[in-house]
This record gives sequence, C-alpha cells and structure tokens, in this order.
Amino acid sequence: SSPVASLVLTDSSQLTSDSQHLGLYPPLPVATPCIKAISPSEGWTSGGSTVIIIGDNFFDGLQVVFGTMLVWSELITSHAIRVQTPPRHIPGVVEVTLSYKSKQFCKGAPGRFVYV
Repeated sequence: SSPVASLVLTDSSQLTSDSQHLGLYPPLPVATPCIKAISPSEGWTSGGSTVIIIGDNFFDGLQVVFGTMLVWSELITSHAIRVQTPPRHIPGVVEVTLSYKSKQFCKGAPGRFVYV
C-alpha cells in the first residue's frame, strides 16, 4: 500500500506563542551600521568642527570614533549623524569608525577624516 500523508491544522496564534517560548525564532540581527561619506572630510587640528556622517543603519546611541577618540553623536536619520570633531595634536588622516557598547563597526571600510 502507498504511504498516507496527513495534515493537521492548528490555531496559528497558539503556534506563534509556542514557537516563541521554544526559541525557534531568534530575534533578527540588527543590520550593521556603515559609513559611506563624511562631510566635510577635513577640519582643523583644534577640533570642534561640525561634521555630518552619511551611511546606513544608524541608530540612537551609536558613537563615532575619530582614530582612537570616541565622540558622542547626534542622530539625524538612520542615514545621517552629526558630530563635533575632537582635537588632534598633529595634522594627518584618521580612520573614522562607529561604536556601540564597546563593539566597533566598519573597521574593514572606515571613513577617513583629514586634520589640517
């Protein structure tokens, strides 16, 4: 004889509730924030310049790192952050990355800011 398949329908609200308790559906990971552009991309070594960082997946509380200097940021949209540049003793290029709760983002593709 050929095998018989049976289909059992259940109340979908019960299924959702059970699956959450079983941990079958872990929360989706937050999309990784990344920098696309920095404007302006240069400023004085004295710091204090207002800079807009353009990118993707920005969120409130995300911090910006100029070289090794962590600065607080003001979220404008999920694609734009406003920051004040920190002072730096010597002119030159620094990598600009993003940080949240000690985790750094976009280390592989950092933005660049030139101190003059």
